[in-house]
Amino acid sequence: MELSSEVRIGRTSGTRGRPRILEGPARGYEGGGRGMEQDDAVIGCTGEVLVGTRGSGGPGEVLVRVRGGSETFLAWSEEPLPRGARILVVQSRGTRQVDVIEWADPLDELGLGTG
Repeated sequence: MELSSEVRIGRTSGTRGRPRILEGPARGYEGGGRGMEQDDAVIGCTGEVLVGTRGSGGPGEVLVRVRGGSETFLAWSEEPLPRGARILVVQSRGTRQVDVIEWADPLDELGLGTG
């Protein structure tokens, strides 16, 4: 599976200020017939890498701000991501596994971000 980092992010009503995927690899995802339930609540959430990802070499672990708290997930990424990197969840694989990209909140430059 190939991930694209080309996503369009927006903030819409009902997302409580959380970024929402408007276009890109997570849009319209049906789970690929894997028989695992996708966790839609985590898509578009941001977090931090706890255990670095290894790209195609294997997953890492991330702490994601979701459901009014923080939860950990196994995280897959196209490129290796170091511990402490900020991430955006672009897809749920089910069974507490997510696909992530490195994330720099554009609102941080304006002093309006969450970071």
